[in-house]
Amino acid sequence: MKVRSTTGVPAKIAQWDETFSREPDRWFFGREPSDLARQTYGYWKELYGDRKARILDFGCGEGRDAVFFTTKGFEVTAVDGSAPAIAKARRLARENGVSIANIVQEDVRKFPLVPDYDILHSNNCLQFLGAECIDWLRRLQDATPAGGLNSICVFTREAEHLAGRRDLYRFDHNELKFHYRDWRILQYRESLLWREPAKAYLSFAAIVSVKV
Repeated sequence: MKVRSTTGVPAKIAQWDETFSREPDRWFFGREPSDLARQTYGYWKELYGDRKARILDFGCGEGRDAVFFTTKGFEVTAVDGSAPAIAKARRLARENGVSIANIVQEDVRKFPLVPDYDILHSNNCLQFLGAECIDWLRRLQDATPAGGLNSICVFTREAEHLAGRRDLYRFDHNELKFHYRDWRILQYRESLLWREPAKAYLSFAAIVSVKV
């Protein structure tokens, strides 16, 4: 039986499997890297020049950011629970002439977080962990070494389209920034955006920060 989201925004792995499988030759979020990934790369270059980073892409989806970082010569570990997403990530890497160093199909909740990464990147994944969201955000922070970066994007409460969804965690205004009050924040923004797949406005908070 197919599991659908009543608001057009999947949350569970089975829902994402269906979404990513619906059009095998179309990438749901596109093939180009997210703005967050581009900005994270830019900040890394400003801080560390040509030094190559080890990156964890936590909830990599169809791989657009993992492939982008790989094309920059970074060693990327990409993890996602959706088998169709992982298959598309591998395909996107091949089409870009690269191979992602480590790609893991596993529920992110089961992935062992160890302090092996310079950048911990999670673009629109944590909100789908529901009540566990903040705990996992702290785990990502704890696994980050001094001088390492976090680049995080999550849902906020500004848009009302997702009100009442208990399977999602939506951050209050400035809440994500508060969780990084002891870090050096390089960028923080909140935005309200029209999302065509959901046929609705969704709202986001995004941060790039350095652990001090």
